[in-house]
Amino acid sequence: MEKADFGWGPNAYFTFPKYGGTGAVWKQMAEKLPQNWFKYNSKVIKVNCQSKSINFIENNNGTEETMDYDILINTAPIDKLINETKLCSPLSIEHNKVFIVGVGLELPMTEFCETFTWLYFPDPAVPFYRITFLSRYGETTPDNTKYWSVMAECARSADYPITEEEIRDQAVEGLILKSIIIREQIVSIYSTTLDYGYPIPTVERDAEIARAHAVLEPLNIYSRGRFGGWKYEASNQDHCFIQGKELADRLFLDIPEKLYKTGLPEHRG
Repeated sequence: MEKADFGWGPNAYFTFPKYGGTGAVWKQMAEKLPQNWFKYNSKVIKVNCQSKSINFIENNNGTEETMDYDILINTAPIDKLINETKLCSPLSIEHNKVFIVGVGLELPMTEFCETFTWLYFPDPAVPFYRITFLSRYGETTPDNTKYWSVMAECARSADYPITEEEIRDQAVEGLILKSIIIREQIVSIYSTTLDYGYPIPTVERDAEIARAHAVLEPLNIYSRGRFGGWKYEASNQDHCFIQGKELADRLFLDIPEKLYKTGLPEHRG
């Protein structure tokens, strides 16, 4: 009917931090808690299920340390956790990888993009499936009176043979092809690769994830989050926050989880 519909979908309206990107939400939450609760920039190298301890290396000094736990909540990819602990055979689950390409540009912003926050591209002519205009979300450039930005997300299978540099160049050319940007306005280009981009909901997934939880939870190891729980339909940031809250309620108040289902008998979550 030639009428714009801005009320469609759960993201028709949303809030976003003016400064610091979406990470500012979680940073401010963490600052309300005792800072000795956190160890940042550390790499876990071993999970000792029987002794209930983890070995990790702090990046700032490179020394290996051990930490005991009563309950371990894992948010790393559950397939990696199973491969490390060898509590059961490897999981038959799938994921893809995502290449992120960010382009900083001089104003003015392309006129037809000014009313959009993101766009989807089901088009094999370009490497990205979605682009996002992050400079419309908040102060995400060095100076929003001079610059604007576009973030392109390019998904590929986990073993797809392409380099980050190749797909970065393809993404820039795709943005130009679709008249999103013009080359002369480009100020900077950033790229990074997420080896775990999306957990893929395959036919075998639920049974495989339940098989993992069946050996983890009796040892007081609970795997949740986007890749810890491996359920794409419940793994956005808000979902993951709720998963953490509901798991805490289950462990300390014996309130059953509602959002995340492990596939185990109901009395076990």
